[in-house]
Order: sequence, then C-alpha cells, then structure tokens
Amino acid sequence: KHLERCFHGTDSAQTRGNVLQLLARADRAQLSAGTVKQCVELAEVAARDNDPRVYGQAPALAEHFGAAVTLVERQPATAADVLPLLASADPERGKAVFFDRQRADCLTCHRVDGRGTAFAPSLSDIGRRARPAEILESILTPSQKITEGFAVTNLITRDGRVLSGVVNAETLSTIELFQADGRQLEVEKSEVAHRELSKTSIMPANFGLLLAP
Repeated sequence: KHLERCFHGTDSAQTRGNVLQLLARADRAQLSAGTVKQCVELAEVAARDNDPRVYGQAPALAEHFGAAVTLVERQPATAADVLPLLASADPERGKAVFFDRQRADCLTCHRVDGRGTAFAPSLSDIGRRARPAEILESILTPSQKITEGFAVTNLITRDGRVLSGVVNAETLSTIELFQADGRQLEVEKSEVAHRELSKTSIMPANFGLLLAP
C-alpha cells in the first residue's frame, strides 16, 4: 500500500521506476490475493506511461505476479511535432523539468544563470543564440551537431583504464579532463595508449521519448 501511494504520489519517473523494481522483488507468497491484483494493475498502468524508466519496469513486475502486459508502441517526438506547440507552452513547466534532477536533470552538465556544471555549453542566453528549431534538434538528436569544444575525449591508459571527459587544458606532457561530475582529472600523456574524440554526445539520446509532448 505504501509503495503504491509512492508511485501515484510523485511526478518523478525515477522514483516510480524504483517503486516498481521494489515491488518486483516482493515475496508473492506473503501477499494477499488483493495485493497481488493491485500490483498487476500497477504494472498495467506503468506499461502505458510515457517514460522508459517507468514502462521499462512493467513487464518484469507483471511477470513476477504471474501476469503479462503489452507495452504501447512509442514513437519519439520530433522537432516537427513540438514546434507547433511552443506558442502555447508553459515556461514554468519547462523550468521545472529543466531544474528537476529526477526528470531532465539538465544541470548535471549545463549552467544557467550561475547554476549547474560547465561540462556542456552554458544555456543562459540560448534563446538569443539559437532558433527554436535548432534548440529542439539539439535536444532530440544531440549527436547530430556537437558544439565545438564540448566533444568528449576518450582515453585508454597503458594499464587498461578508460577515462572520459571534455579536454579542459592540455600541455606537452599532460591532458586535463573535465568530467560530468564536476571533477577535473589530470592525465600524464606518457600513460595514454590510445586517444579518440567521441562522435556521440554525452547528452542522452532518448529525450524524444522522455519529454514527449
């Protein structure tokens, strides 16, 4: 009962997904038939959710309680889907999604008005620097165009470690990587066996599903 209330009482997809994972580990033999039925109904609700962190847990939960659910086929949002909606969009909702670490969690990498991390480009003046269509494309297909200076560099050291980050500084003997958690890591070039520039953005590629209108 408590977990079910947690599921319905939060907007956080991460929390709802965690609730479903906990229920899928519950001892079915200790639960009443009514509780089992509620868990199956919860799996059916989760299967219709828009967030993969939620609907991705639905099949395992249903199976744990001897049932099955059918996931709705989802198509990721495109810029063409979203652009016509911008005129009636609610800036406060967008702000809430942007700053909520349980939702889009943009501050993990970006900075806005002094808040966040400088791992990715600052977005404080993004509305003046880019057109709406360009902003949408960068959210929905982030690897299509990576801002110069913010591509991730992958290093493989001679002892087998894999280190990734944005090159913050470089000398003849060292490479300084700025990592997504805000740490700066200095690596001796003599320790590096292989170096490559990633063609894939560090930004998640599934926002078309996570933020479907």
